[in-house]
Amino acid sequence: MSNVAIHQHAHEAQVPPVGEFHMNIFNEDRPELSYRTSYTMAVSPEERAEQANKDFAEIAQKLPAHSDAHMHPWSYVQKGLDLKEMVARMDQINCKYSVIMPIPTSIISLMGDSERAEWTLLRASGPLHHCGPSYYVPKEFNKPGLELSPEFAVKVQTLISLNVDTEVDDYTADSFIVLTKAEQDRLDPMVTGLHLGSSFADMSLFKKMLRNPGVFTGAGELTLNKELVEVLYADKSGQASLHERAIIVGEETMKPDTHIGPAKQLMAALGVAGMPACIHCDIGHYLDAPNDPPKNLAVFSDFLADEKVRHTTIVWAHAGGLGRFVKQSNRHMDELENMLAKHPNLVLDISWNEVAKQLTGDGLDPEAATQRLNGWIAFLNKHSERIMFGSDALAPQSNEVWTNTLRTYSGLLEKLTDEARNNILLKTYERIYVGARRNVRKFENLVLPNIKDKLTDPTVDAMDMAALRIFRDQLYADSEPLASTASNRTITSEDYDRCDDRLKGRAMVAKVVKDLEKANAIIQRKNDEIGALKTRLALFEGLEVAGPSGRPQPEVPEAPEAPAPVIAQAAVAGTPPQPQRTKTPRPLPAQEPQLARQALQAQQTMGLVRPAAPQPSVGGLSIQDRIRELQNRGLNRG
Repeated sequence: MSNVAIHQHAHEAQVPPVGEFHMNIFNEDRPELSYRTSYTMAVSPEERAEQANKDFAEIAQKLPAHSDAHMHPWSYVQKGLDLKEMVARMDQINCKYSVIMPIPTSIISLMGDSERAEWTLLRASGPLHHCGPSYYVPKEFNKPGLELSPEFAVKVQTLISLNVDTEVDDYTADSFIVLTKAEQDRLDPMVTGLHLGSSFADMSLFKKMLRNPGVFTGAGELTLNKELVEVLYADKSGQASLHERAIIVGEETMKPDTHIGPAKQLMAALGVAGMPACIHCDIGHYLDAPNDPPKNLAVFSDFLADEKVRHTTIVWAHAGGLGRFVKQSNRHMDELENMLAKHPNLVLDISWNEVAKQLTGDGLDPEAATQRLNGWIAFLNKHSERIMFGSDALAPQSNEVWTNTLRTYSGLLEKLTDEARNNILLKTYERIYVGARRNVRKFENLVLPNIKDKLTDPTVDAMDMAALRIFRDQLYADSEPLASTASNRTITSEDYDRCDDRLKGRAMVAKVVKDLEKANAIIQRKNDEIGALKTRLALFEGLEVAGPSGRPQPEVPEAPEAPAPVIAQAAVAGTPPQPQRTKTPRPLPAQEPQLARQALQAQQTMGLVRPAAPQPSVGGLSIQDRIRELQNRGLNRG
């Protein structure tokens, strides 16, 4: 076992996390992992964040009205902003709407217990919590100017692995449902806890919606291809991939395959539900040279054109797959032009401060920076209706951190036309995400209840999304469209409420009809039981005609049958009348006690021995009393 020496002390006599701290970690077996770190905290994290927001307030007031189409309020361990606090801070930074995208990847350390000391800072809360652009990379490796290499990737793989945390969506729902209606209207929770390589990802999506109705708007950020993430997944051979990859089972290598089918099926499910999907797919590989042909562009285009995917709104994150390690090529805007022309279901977000630096020419010489900036100004003006702003903030502890990306874009945004700027900052978000709310609620109210059994049926391995789409359209055909809104009016929460009320009213009417059908079936069954009792009664009345000696007795005139209860007549209206029953003398005195006992047994079977509602009468007596009378006569004669 590795020998690791840890020394930690505080220079101030204060209870952590207040004070100045140093940590020395020396790994005798792996010296390259040894390091010293320190951090100073003169105030608590909460006090520091509050003071930072006060200092930033004057700048925040000047920020343009915007919505955030790419926001991670919590870290990969689901620590960060309380949603009520998030809405309050949205008011402070002039943010109208925001998505909620939980991080669905959990880090699992591959080191032994004694080696995990280096993760102390990673596990800490507050300002010590590592929420950098590559939060999944060990902190000592995640430094400014870090360059990835095959050797680096192999080294990181020996330290950690990533696993899909499918529970993050329940945490999102629990945090969302406690908000007021006004607070909820500001947020769009997204489903992220989905394994894109799982054949049951589509059913998992629907189950999450069933458990948490009225919560989710879309899905994402979902990762198809992302720098180190692909190689750090513990089960990377089973992950969805746009490229063929050999699947290794034990010592056997299976035939190379893309394993993208489940992800396409999930996209189809999202499309049927009316949910947009935000996808992280690097346009190129992190080891590619800046002007190499982008490795993922063609295969991602094929993915978008697939029959299962093309009906779903896809938001391609980070200005078309740029990132910290994936740089913009000279052909990038031309490639995006072609992608938008080929795929009408494609939308872009320009999230992440690392991406904003590229779009604004940061780090380039003045001439190249101006050329880059002018190119993006023309592109954004032309396609603003299909582009959204996003911060890609990760558990931001201050408004200054949250608005880094917006402020980096400020010079670029000022040079756009008013219409383009308004589209990118507000209108496209409202069309894509706010507009999706109505469709998702409609799917939840009308379609999900009808497929609930299929989601739990062990004999159902997969759902035919094309058939489900047809079934959905048939259900929607009867529902009224949302009240028409003028093109210059924003759809409001009242519009959605009216739509929801109509859908709920239709669902209530359908339930009443089903209840009436059940009631009529019960009444019909009771009428059948009454008919059976009358048949047995006719048997006893036939026995009365012959006495114990077999000599005929005077026949007593039969009392007219009382009509069935009004409710029964109404329920079975239109059914053919029962044939008249006639009495036939049966001089079988020896069988009378046996028949009486059989009648008693039938009486018990029919439940007549229990207190019941008054039965239809014959000759002034209920059928039950009439049977008892005949039983007594038969038994006494025996």
